[in-house]
Amino acid sequence: MEETTVPLEAVRRLIEATTATEPDEAAASALLAPDLQHVTHPNAFFPTGAVEDREAMLTAARLGRAQMASQHWEIHEIAETSAGAVVVRATFTGVLVQGFGVTLKAEVAAFYTVREGRVSRIETFNCFYPLGSS
Repeated sequence: MEETTVPLEAVRRLIEATTATEPDEAAASALLAPDLQHVTHPNAFFPTGAVEDREAMLTAARLGRAQMASQHWEIHEIAETSAGAVVVRATFTGVLVQGFGVTLKAEVAAFYTVREGRVSRIETFNCFYPLGSS
């Protein structure tokens, strides 16, 4: 990856690589710094929150995708707020493989830090609707 990748473009490319119908894990991996830190604030599925390194985040993403019959991310806003800082507001909707097609839906605020063209930190706030909301 070129070191000249601007933060907004790096985050857009990461979102595209990870939310595609057929996610591109190689492309996503190339956009993540080796020392990535992913912070998930407490929510319905992680009551105490979670902090993951790069490999744990990639593994969790793989496992999460395997639980979904389908998923969709609607990006409402994406903006670079300061040098290397990008904020995203989105809605996630996914249908579980198990659970007879139960729909998960969440409003998401995510804050990305980009260093030398790679995402080095992701901090997420996921507000889930009651199960089955669509």
